[in-house]
Amino acid sequence: MIAALNHLEENDDKQYLVENQKLIQELEGVKQQYSQEVQSLKFKYKESINESNEALKQLHRAQEELERKFIESESIEYISEHNKLLSKKIEELNSANHEAEKKVIDSQVIVDQYKSTLDQMYKETKQLKSINKESGLSEKLKQENEVLLKQLHYTQEELEKYFSKGQSLSSADLATTTLHNKVSNQLSSKAQVYYGAADRVKNDLPYRLGSKMVKAKKPKEIAALPLALAKEYRDFRKPENNQAALPDLEEYRDKMEADKVREHLSYQLGVMLLESSKSPKATLTLPLSIGKKLIEFRKELKKK
Repeated sequence: MIAALNHLEENDDKQYLVENQKLIQELEGVKQQYSQEVQSLKFKYKESINESNEALKQLHRAQEELERKFIESESIEYISEHNKLLSKKIEELNSANHEAEKKVIDSQVIVDQYKSTLDQMYKETKQLKSINKESGLSEKLKQENEVLLKQLHYTQEELEKYFSKGQSLSSADLATTTLHNKVSNQLSSKAQVYYGAADRVKNDLPYRLGSKMVKAKKPKEIAALPLALAKEYRDFRKPENNQAALPDLEEYRDKMEADKVREHLSYQLGVMLLESSKSPKATLTLPLSIGKKLIEFRKELKKK
């Protein structure tokens, strides 16, 4: 009886071991299946990250190219319009100058005619005086001489008037010529217009710091990021990088481009970094804030 019971217990143990072995094998199979799925998910996640980074780079390149073409087209259009206006002014001044020259020539002809008449009358008067002295002309001849002298004085006064008028026209001609030269110089030189608002923002501290953060993708680069940010800050503080002497952004013709650059991820991350440096609490939560900003930025990119 005891032997029979022992035999039954041995059979039960064997069956239990067999079932446990099957269960272990099934669990190993499930474990291996899950492990493969995890590896597949990791690989897909890595590919997704790489695709997102590549898409972001392409977007930045396309955005910069569009900005460059827009600035160039606006600059060419403005200079062309400015040159048209200056050309129109030069044509008007040339026309006025031509009219003034014509008046000066006409006046000079009149002056020459009066000078010739005056010379002739002086000669006749001189001859009359000589005849009067030599032959003792009558009183009537003296009266005629006096009338002739009066006519001579009148002619001289008229000549002086026309001569003064001719000088005035010459002065006007000189002033017109001076103005013409001034406008010509304006045409040959470019107008004082500022471009490059986008570059101004990119050279500012927030964008430079944020750009370092965006470019740090490898673990080694991320570990060295604090040192890189500190170096970038020191470089920005150097005297040769001082932007105080530059004109205000409002004076730039392409100032709207500055607002577009401020929407870049680099600029937004740089602003967050600088603002967090003012508060210890914000500094502690900075990594979390950066993560949220990255998620929001990618969502915005997908919407666009």
